[in-house]
Amino acid sequence: MKLVNLIILSISALAAAENRINLFTKDLDTSVVEEIGYLSGKSLVLNNGELQSSASYCIGTTDVPNSECFAYVKGINSLNKATLHVFLDSNKEISHLSISHDSVADVKHRVKFHAIGTSATPNLNPQSLKKQKEQANAQTGPRVEKVTKKKIVKVVDEHGNTVDKEIEEEVEVEVDERSWVQKNWMYIVIALLMFMALGGEDKKKQA
Repeated sequence: MKLVNLIILSISALAAAENRINLFTKDLDTSVVEEIGYLSGKSLVLNNGELQSSASYCIGTTDVPNSECFAYVKGINSLNKATLHVFLDSNKEISHLSISHDSVADVKHRVKFHAIGTSATPNLNPQSLKKQKEQANAQTGPRVEKVTKKKIVKVVDEHGNTVDKEIEEEVEVEVDERSWVQKNWMYIVIALLMFMALGGEDKKKQA
């Protein structure tokens, strides 16, 4: 079974050789976004891996759905010793990404693939993933829109302490396309019943 999974992961990486997943960092204090490199097949290419150790960063990509901020780092001045972990689900898609930091740079193993479930060749094409998601929402699912929400995350500061940090994150929410009457029918019925009850009391008094 391990040999089969290894073969699957190797084929998956080769299938993605011509597709690039661009990576960026976002300074959580200044909101400055900088491109740092890309993932191409089994290779992680960093154009700029230097960071400010006193700053907090969000590492993300727009080429994989819901991965605009898949890792948080602080107290690190370089990503040159980082390893990118790619997790593949049973639907042949990237489930999520993560980053680990080693004491020594391992140039030969900067990208590691992990199979969450036994599957055929995963689809690592980010454009294909986006298109499939849009088509699925258009055909069967509800209409969604992206909104910016604030979120509290825990980060490790330069002293090794875990602190709360407020960040902004883009999320998809379902659009409520019901009419005003559909949304508030319960209140309308209650008001109508009260009106009828009061009207009945007035008629009794007049009688």
